[in-house]
Amino acid sequence: MWDLSVDKYDDGTPIVSGSSATISSVEVFNNGSCTPIAPNPQLKLYDQPNFQGNVVYQGGLGFSNAPSANSFSMDMPAGWSAMTWRGDDRTGLSACWSVPVHNFQDFSDWQNKIQSIEVFDHNVCPPPVNPQLKLYDQPNFQGNVVYQGGLGFSNAPSANSFSMDMPAGWSAMTWRGDDRTGLSACWSAPVQNFQDFSDWQNKIQSIEVFDHNMCPPPVNPQLKLYDQPNFQGNVVYQGGLGFSNAPSANSFSMDMPAGWSAMT
Repeated sequence: MWDLSVDKYDDGTPIVSGSSATISSVEVFNNGSCTPIAPNPQLKLYDQPNFQGNVVYQGGLGFSNAPSANSFSMDMPAGWSAMTWRGDDRTGLSACWSVPVHNFQDFSDWQNKIQSIEVFDHNVCPPPVNPQLKLYDQPNFQGNVVYQGGLGFSNAPSANSFSMDMPAGWSAMTWRGDDRTGLSACWSAPVQNFQDFSDWQNKIQSIEVFDHNMCPPPVNPQLKLYDQPNFQGNVVYQGGLGFSNAPSANSFSMDMPAGWSAMT
């Protein structure tokens, strides 16, 4: 207990004068030196981009399996870095981060993926390498990298890819034949599964990569009927949402935007 009647301020003034105390404000510290101690710095994972929403993980230096694949952004003190994995105990795909991340969606689909993490008070990340586009033989950037390259044109792809990862802001033109021949498509974002886009899995045989978005603005999405299997031949019907009597019983295949459905 602190007996205020026997103590004085630094200038000698009694804390208690007569029957009246002179304390008008107080600050309390968790130490004996009456000086504030800064809280231990910590890294935080949020369930929304831009450090918004709930803090779903908060921790200091060292390793942890506590993250639960539910984060969209990561804040950390200046000078820190973190290694993250998509599985517990440092397993699965990994990434190294040396600055706060406003949105994991901008980095190879890392949102809602972190399941283990190791935090450092210095930068342990390797120097950046030349950025490259990668084609994988499995959906969701899994399996083997079957093509890896930087900017420019290449005939190296071998019609064996199911997903495509690329740096933010890049775009790519792909063709189903060598030397820019055959059906083409333009992509301005990573593709988790080519099966979701007009059966493009295992089709890319040539590619041209750009460090900016050169894809044309999207047009109104439409469903298409073709007079040959596998979206080949002539388009015998093309239309958007709603009802139509236009089809003429002459179609062998039907293509539609992802997420759409049709009654025929």
